[in-house]
Amino acid sequence: MKEFSRFGEVNSIQLVSRQESVMNPKTLKHSALVVMKNRNDALDAITDLHRKETLGGPLLVKEARSRAFRDQDAKLFVGMLPVELEEHGLRQLFSTFGIVEEAVVMRIRGHSRGCGWVRMKTVQSCEMAIMSLNGQLALRTDTAHPCLFVDFSRARCG
Repeated sequence: MKEFSRFGEVNSIQLVSRQESVMNPKTLKHSALVVMKNRNDALDAITDLHRKETLGGPLLVKEARSRAFRDQDAKLFVGMLPVELEEHGLRQLFSTFGIVEEAVVMRIRGHSRGCGWVRMKTVQSCEMAIMSLNGQLALRTDTAHPCLFVDFSRARCG
């Protein structure tokens, strides 16, 4: 990740690899959470690197949400879940990004509503999950928009 260090000091880098889709499990998608010491250096890196072409395709580089926008809670809303997905599968999907404290599939009369919540141990784990899964992972085949929606929870589904 030397691409980022040319803009300033990098505090930490967390790398995550996951399956690109259920339909193509051998294809991996990679992402990273880069924490820089200085916000202005990070903004310069975003401006310069976002959509920059690489051998693997264009980079997607954006700012993680500030603590004020996180509701100071490591709870995620997850939409566009397959109706057959149970809590165990939801927990397993998010465990790639950190410790899952709670995973709930919302139900009405015993049937999945296709959405739920995941509470992670840390906000940083939430940010990695959002960056890696939101709009990226297709789990449904019964809709024109099959990709997961993942964002910080704001009481959407219940």
